[in-house]
Amino acid sequence: MQKGDWQLRLMAYLDDELSPSDRAAFEEEMARNQEIRAEMEKLKTVKDMTKRIAFADLEDADWKQYWRGIYNRTEQTVGWVLLSAGAVILSVYGLYHILQDVWLDTSIPFVIRAGLFAFLAGLAILIVSVARHRFHTAKNDPYRGVTR
Repeated sequence: MQKGDWQLRLMAYLDDELSPSDRAAFEEEMARNQEIRAEMEKLKTVKDMTKRIAFADLEDADWKQYWRGIYNRTEQTVGWVLLSAGAVILSVYGLYHILQDVWLDTSIPFVIRAGLFAFLAGLAILIVSVARHRFHTAKNDPYRGVTR
């Protein structure tokens, strides 16, 4: 029996999910294999400890504080998303009109128009890049809930 096979059977054995014939076959294998017996003892200890763990019931005030925190975080998230979306929409609209007015104005030298276009394009790329990086970092930050 390969290690992966007996590890799955070990959990089923502990949870009393094996049929009587499979249980007997696994017990025979366990009698022959010291590694399985050692792993069984470790898992039995863990299972016994987890049975003794009891979760405390929260008081009503604690539940209210919990939900108030969730509502506050949800409101803030929605607020920031709407603010950001509005800023992006207004910025794109404004940039479009600025570029359209400046780009089509032939009285402005081409070098100035091209420089302005390059500057605004670079600024937009950097803003999107930083926002994307911050969003990705915040979502995957393993220390997000840690307070000092």
